[in-house]
Amino acid sequence: MNPTHAAPIAEPLRDQDLLDVLHHDSAVYPTDSPLSLEVLADWIQAAPQFAFRFQARSGQRYDEPSSAPAMGLFVAVALTTDAWRSFIAGNLREADLHTEALFPALSHHETSAVREYALHVYHIHKTAAWDAATSARMGPTVKAELLRRVAELEACGDRLVGVSGLAVTDAGIALMANVFECVLLEGVVDEVVVENARHLDTDRKVVSTAEGDRLLALDEDWRVVSRPQMMVRHGSL
Repeated sequence: MNPTHAAPIAEPLRDQDLLDVLHHDSAVYPTDSPLSLEVLADWIQAAPQFAFRFQARSGQRYDEPSSAPAMGLFVAVALTTDAWRSFIAGNLREADLHTEALFPALSHHETSAVREYALHVYHIHKTAAWDAATSARMGPTVKAELLRRVAELEACGDRLVGVSGLAVTDAGIALMANVFECVLLEGVVDEVVVENARHLDTDRKVVSTAEGDRLLALDEDWRVVSRPQMMVRHGSL
């Protein structure tokens, strides 16, 4: 079956999807302070509209809902503006974004006052099933889905005022820049992902830039895998 032009359908995440998100991110960004399953679940409980899986439409491959693997996964967390500003300034880690930092997107408010929030993009990736089923590009597909959901909140008086992403790879930096129109915020992230060529399974880790320089000078088997960057956009999508 040839891929179609139709974009996949966005559906709520399943329990296994949360584990897949954390597993994928730990491989790319093996930080000493990883996001826990409990915090990730809190994000989704507070604003489930900003976390979804992509499922094939009828007629595309993998279109049996009971057994179909996700074609792609996306997770963003809705934050209060105070928490978001503190986060993009480098005062909070992703693992710290819980409880009072979360914007209660599901709660209804009686007043006419506008509530402001920001979105931090935590995870986005597609699987081989995406390319097998559709020729649609994932980045624009995600953005279109987000725009629809942001508009629904705006109709209720909730206004998006910023978007961010801690981009770890060159592809992630390009996606945040080209799809979400974010710019690099200099001087916020002072760390690198390094690995040792002799121990690829165990020696990939996140260290400070200075520690990365020390390791590279100490042993030629160390190399920099990626340089995480804070990408930010002020205003709505």
